[in-house]
Amino acid sequence: MLFRVFGVLEVHGPAGVLAFAADKPRRMLSALLLHANRWVPDDELIEAIWPAGPPPSAAGNLKSYVSQVRKLLAPVDTHANRLERQPGAYRLTVARAELDTMTFADLIGQAGAALAADPACAVALVTEALALWRGEPFESLEIEAAKVELARLTELRWSARTTLADALVAAGRHSEAIGQLRAMTTEDPLKEPTWLRLLDALDAGGRRAEALLAYQDARRVIVDELGIEPGTALRAAHQRLLAADEPSTPSKRQPAPAPPRPAPAPTGRSVEAPAPTGRLVDAPAPTARSVDAPAPTARSVPAPPPSRRRPRRSRVIVAASLALTAVLAAGLVIAIQWWPKTSGGAAITAADRYGWGIPAHAAEFSTGLDGWTPAGPRPGHEGRGQQIPERVSVRDDLVTITGDASGNTGYLTRNEGTFRGRWEARVRLPPGCACYRPLLTLWPVANDSPAGGEIVYLEVFDPERQRAQFFLSSGKYPDRYNAQRAVDLTQWNHFAVEWTEHGLTGYVNGEKWFHTAEQDRLPPRRMRPTIKLDLAQENDLRPASMEIDWIRQYPV
Repeated sequence: MLFRVFGVLEVHGPAGVLAFAADKPRRMLSALLLHANRWVPDDELIEAIWPAGPPPSAAGNLKSYVSQVRKLLAPVDTHANRLERQPGAYRLTVARAELDTMTFADLIGQAGAALAADPACAVALVTEALALWRGEPFESLEIEAAKVELARLTELRWSARTTLADALVAAGRHSEAIGQLRAMTTEDPLKEPTWLRLLDALDAGGRRAEALLAYQDARRVIVDELGIEPGTALRAAHQRLLAADEPSTPSKRQPAPAPPRPAPAPTGRSVEAPAPTGRLVDAPAPTARSVDAPAPTARSVPAPPPSRRRPRRSRVIVAASLALTAVLAAGLVIAIQWWPKTSGGAAITAADRYGWGIPAHAAEFSTGLDGWTPAGPRPGHEGRGQQIPERVSVRDDLVTITGDASGNTGYLTRNEGTFRGRWEARVRLPPGCACYRPLLTLWPVANDSPAGGEIVYLEVFDPERQRAQFFLSSGKYPDRYNAQRAVDLTQWNHFAVEWTEHGLTGYVNGEKWFHTAEQDRLPPRRMRPTIKLDLAQENDLRPASMEIDWIRQYPV
């Protein structure tokens, strides 16, 4: 028996998930699981079931709900006396391995214990723990005890993510640790220990200039929000970074002011999306931002605003200032390279918003294709043009696929396929030609589409790159489910797809824009991700391109 209280309550037996006939028995069971292995007074259970106030028949109804839960569990439960009764109270007995919140805490404790001796084991343990988090625990309960437990588990989850970052660094997986820590500093930018870990991870990964820029971001937020300078540990880390390459470090040297940052280019506006076609669940359009207020992403480098308080400076040491020139110049180069990556009006990822945890695979394209493989040479889509590896390039931490005026284009794939999963990519599409269509897809490993299905979580037809399309194809049905959304694709945007046992959901900048729970329309077998720029027509050929900042795969 397995009780899952993260997100919607689920009870798993040998044959699958047990179905509750009504909400109130489910709520009563949630309250018992909140106080697992302890006696819970009838009054507390009644408060949990009827938060707005109980009816006169509450005591009798409670007994009825207990009877319903017992009947639900009995046929599949090996525990002889799972739900016990004593005068005025009930107790639900569970083993630690049967309740996901207990398993969550145990795995995190084991990961912390393994960190020093076996960081790879710690990564595996904490990743398993974070995968249990399907949503807020005890979400159906409005009682104070549930709020206290939510706060405790939320803090424990943050601690787990911190442990994961430490373990990734210790295992030499610096890029993954940096991605995790950047997301955390975005979520809670006032937690200095997280910034400190980010600086150390960047430095350990050989990215000292980026670490210096990260300190400037941290200082800007702290000064702007709190009116104080960063704490001693963060300032000391900054000094170590500045002094790392100097032959000698004057003891009284003060950090030089950061170089001026380039002003951000204004972002475009997203247009209000029309209602999607097909039988879909309504989803809100991604938030559009004014052209006067671009929103930097976690990887962008915003210019720091004026400080409310300025630290006192000692006399300028000329030699130290000269020694800093190379480091600061490198930082300015990185800032200039990163600045175009500002998101087009919405910097939120689905992974951050819904807590997908650490990626099972992350391609950041800093040093190469990171496990992705270019196709070809071979004929292109429906025999048009050629797909050749030379049309795929990596430069400035981006992968670019370019279609030329001769019909040559590129196609990237990951050979490893999975049955269900989550994928998210950060994409920018310069204005181009209607002859080329950028796509992010999940394609059957067996190459048997349409029988094996196809999921297209981004396809663009218009040459101005102002409208995104989502398609779901199934071999069982001739029609394609689709959604469309007006969004400025010439700016950076996040597109994601989530394929689980509950259905298929598409996201743009963290907002849902497609969903179906019709299982018979979903792919029946393993799928692998692809990135491609298809040649759609051979007349009026003109060059076009698509840029990918990163693409990440998360386990379900």
